[in-house]
Amino acid sequence: MTAAPRPSHVQTSGLHAGGVQSSVARSAPSQLGADPELVMLTDLLAKQGLYTVYQPVVELDTGHIVGYEALSRGPRSSQLKSPEQLFAAARRANQLAELDRACQAAAMAGAATAGLRAPCTLFVNVEPEVAATAPLAALPPARRGGSVAPRVVVELTERSLTDRPAELLRQVAAFRARGWGIALDDVGADPGSLALLPLLRPDVIKLDLRLVQDEPDAQIAQIVNAVNAEAERSGAVVLAEGIETAAHLAVAQSLGATLGQGWLLGRPAPLPTPTALAARSQVSSQHDGSTDHCAHPHAGGSQPVRPGRRRAAGAAGKQVVAPRGQPAP
Repeated sequence: MTAAPRPSHVQTSGLHAGGVQSSVARSAPSQLGADPELVMLTDLLAKQGLYTVYQPVVELDTGHIVGYEALSRGPRSSQLKSPEQLFAAARRANQLAELDRACQAAAMAGAATAGLRAPCTLFVNVEPEVAATAPLAALPPARRGGSVAPRVVVELTERSLTDRPAELLRQVAAFRARGWGIALDDVGADPGSLALLPLLRPDVIKLDLRLVQDEPDAQIAQIVNAVNAEAERSGAVVLAEGIETAAHLAVAQSLGATLGQGWLLGRPAPLPTPTALAARSQVSSQHDGSTDHCAHPHAGGSQPVRPGRRRAAGAAGKQVVAPRGQPAP
């Protein structure tokens, strides 16, 4: 997950607000001691003060945006503006589940307000501690039959595979039963967890940024071979994170990635308005006969990135994210 300062505010009202607010209301400031960050967190959740930015997920061969990862922040002027500070405070206050649900609700509400729709994919992060134990009803609703809402993919970190594997696998089965896809984030950060990939069967394998940015070595080669073998076997999509330069882009494609994220491709930013989405869709169709799956250009650049080199042979050929059981267009 790539983080960057958030440029402006996205409203978060209208989705699961009552559930989050009623839960937060039970945590009175007096219970949190004198820690100002904890008092601020309780106030933030009660008033739905989170904002969400969206980082593009880009198809590397075409430069088209096929999805967004939703990233939540605290108020820019506050002590909780960074996600690290925000989630650290939630853990200290024993409010991680409340914050996680609020972030998911904000992500879904922001996408709905902007008119984001299928076949675009929305990546929503779920904290592994919460995912392993949270009741299914506490999570935002998945896409319903006949809906034009975007596809939803839940992101879990690689460390969650080894921390509480049995509980997590049960929750993953419940996610899939509701039509959610599964992405495994930071793959390669812990090489020891690669053997567990077949158990989770992720729809998207997100390579840890060090695989793209560090000098290649024997361990990186071993990780990449294992990832591509799993992608070939299961049909999972390989997504490279941390693409910040043209050199990183070339490395990502040589590793077998078909999708990518990073500041070269687009920084986290608010989603465009529905009018801007529609205008971009029309321009794309007139320009090259194709349509971006998310119907507008990169948030961080003026022109789509259109690399000439195709992905490495032998890796999975799936180009567009589609949760299992939901075919890509």
